Amino acid sequence: MCANCLENAVHEEQQRDAAEQQRKAAEKQLQMRREFQESKGLMRVKFRVFRLDTFGNWESLFEEAASFANELSPEALINISHSAGDAIGSHAVTVWFWSKQIVEDTTE
Repeated sequence: MCANCLENAVHEEQQRDAAEQQRKAAEKQLQMRREFQESKGLMRVKFRVFRLDTFGNWESLFEEAASFANELSPEALINISHSAGDAIGSHAVTVWFWSKQIVEDTTE
């Protein structure tokens, strides 16, 4: 087999492997989304508020809110919002997320 032919064969195999990995990753992501959508019946919207007066400055406040948001799965995170007003304690960041509802077993 010529050197060019061998290089082409190796390159084609690498392309097939990469395409297969992408297909598997997309399939896994789709499955995770399906499972998340199916579980939404047991999901409830929750939030956590971070107030500026607790952290002292905006950067610390945003870092703490981001740290909490990073603990959530991407599917669970809904949004991050902030507010700033003239009243004391009105400067805040709110992290909105999905949380599983605890369902009590009432069967005996």
